[in-house]
Amino acid sequence: MDRIKPIFRQLDIDSVDAMSPNERSVVATEADGRFVFEKVSPSRLSVTRRVGSNPDGRHTENGRTEYEIVFRIEGDAWIPIEYTRPPAVHRFDATGLTSVPGKDDCLDEHRKPEGI
Repeated sequence: MDRIKPIFRQLDIDSVDAMSPNERSVVATEADGRFVFEKVSPSRLSVTRRVGSNPDGRHTENGRTEYEIVFRIEGDAWIPIEYTRPPAVHRFDATGLTSVPGKDDCLDEHRKPEGI
């Protein structure tokens, strides 16, 4: 999860606390992906990776969702509590997920922090 924090810092936002409710910001990456950060509650941040085009092949501003992770924010700790990877993978645990399915695909330490 520490791979996502450097991408968040590109927004020049001091912390998740500094974001307004429902505020959404996008970071474009070198690998043709976009990370959408949205404060979904006072202590939760949704991070969605969107890539390329929609399933119909049309390129759009938003692209298709590759995955979404919702973090519970406690100080500097980002605790993953929900993971969704369309079309069928969904995991939720309010106390914190012990693992994120396919995390090697989306958070591999050997890949550039700005391009998953």
